[in-house]
Amino acid sequence: MNRLIRRYQTNKATSAERYIIDRWYESFLNERKTTGNQPETAGLDVFKEKILREVLNKRQPVPLYRRLGTGIAAAIALLLLSVTMLIRNGTADKSTAPARQCYTAVSTGIGEVKRLVLSDSSVIFLNANSSLYIPPNFRKQNRVVKLQGEAFFDIKKDSRRPFKVYTGSVEVRVLGTSFNVRGYTPTRSITISVSTGKVSVSGRSGIAGILNKGRKMEISTKSGRSVFSGFNTEKDAGWRSGTTVLEQASFGDLAELFYNYYGIKLQTVDPEIKTMKYNFTIRASRQWNKTLLQLCRMTGKKFRKEENRIILY
Repeated sequence: MNRLIRRYQTNKATSAERYIIDRWYESFLNERKTTGNQPETAGLDVFKEKILREVLNKRQPVPLYRRLGTGIAAAIALLLLSVTMLIRNGTADKSTAPARQCYTAVSTGIGEVKRLVLSDSSVIFLNANSSLYIPPNFRKQNRVVKLQGEAFFDIKKDSRRPFKVYTGSVEVRVLGTSFNVRGYTPTRSITISVSTGKVSVSGRSGIAGILNKGRKMEISTKSGRSVFSGFNTEKDAGWRSGTTVLEQASFGDLAELFYNYYGIKLQTVDPEIKTMKYNFTIRASRQWNKTLLQLCRMTGKKFRKEENRIILY
């Protein structure tokens, strides 16, 4: 448990591991709320750090259980079981999976890509720092999965049971086709691109559009607005073999990709760097420092490393 908390505090935890700590903290807040000891909203982040430090500083389990109460003790026991499951299976549930269902969750770590074959023979490639949730009744009545992160789907055709992917507030519905969905958290948008066949995309206000082969849709998570465009299917598929090509990407997109490949955060306060559009290629086979040097040569900027983050200036 201490090891997991330290990974969380140093930003080295995977999205699945962060979920475990966040859910434990919420259970602690709920117990404080029932006893009237809930902290002020403005101080929640500070309170959270205090609780994590208290757990790390404890050497004996008995005082910790007494101090936090039986409800939190049970929550910790459950979390330890979740951590064990994570270590054994490389999986953990997340908030995207609805309650009261025992979903099978498959997760990837930093720089990791997994190939999955579902019970209906559909093939899925799960990109780095992503999670896919598969319900226990998959294929019995319909085929539904939930995604956090990025995945490529090659779906086996079944006219009686459409295949649906949920990510955030977006639903992608298909019969048999291949397509890519990108919806990292907290990303600014969700992107769907179709390699073969046709997909239907729905958002908060209903059907957002129909996409055919070679077409891409980017949906803003804030406004719900959609932007349609064409795309290069070969470049779009590059991440499955460890190469991602950015075209006119924002600094936020670049930083997100750099973290998913190397587990290192890119940050800057330079307004020029923040507003640049980046045409850049990142390869998993290349070391992070070489990738960064190439980026600095391209932009004319410098960098310094501070713990697990890079400051561009």
